[in-house]
This record gives sequence, C-alpha cells and structure tokens, in this order.
Amino acid sequence: PDGSATAVDRRLEGTLLRARPAAENWVRLDDGSGFMMLDGKGLGLGRLLEPLTPAAYDAALEAQRAAALDERRKIDGVVEAAVAAEVARSGGDAARIREQVRSEVLKRYV
Repeated sequence: PDGSATAVDRRLEGTLLRARPAAENWVRLDDGSGFMMLDGKGLGLGRLLEPLTPAAYDAALEAQRAAALDERRKIDGVVEAAVAAEVARSGGDAARIREQVRSEVLKRYV
C-alpha cells in the first residue's frame, strides 16, 4: 500500500468493512479487493476508518439491514399506491402495471 498510488475504488462513509492490519496506517480488506488507509490526515483527509469491536460491528450491520428493510417497505408502499391509482384510472392489469411502476421507482431510488 502506498498513499501516492492511484485510488482504484472508494467506499462511502458508513460502509462496514472487515479488514486486517497490513502495514503502518493501512489495512487489507478481507474481501481481497485491496487496501485502505486508516488515517489520511497527512493528505488533508483526517481519520478515514474507525475500528469496531465484533459486537459493535454486528450491531451496526444489523442496524444497516433494518434500515434497508425499512427503505424497501417504503418503496413497496409507493409502488402499491401508484399501482392502485393506475388500475383505478385505466382498469389495466395490476401485475403488468406493478412491474412497470417498480422499474421506474427503483430507477429513482437506487
């Protein structure tokens, strides 16, 4: 790992990672995708990664899963409301309309 190397990927803030120490100020990602710098203050970036205990990692992962499930339920609610409105308006096939609406909604949300 080298701070002057070209970055090949980035992770969004809040992304949970599993990693192992690799070199001073670096970790090797357990998924084999490369290395990440722990602290970028020498580059004007500040702290980049925050270590978690296994229990804190599991809790954060469960919170992310719960948030994703909640978001999915919201999207499903938007889809079903739009389907009901279109079926009432056009009398069309609900399954076909649901497929079209879900596709459009997912383009906006994902």
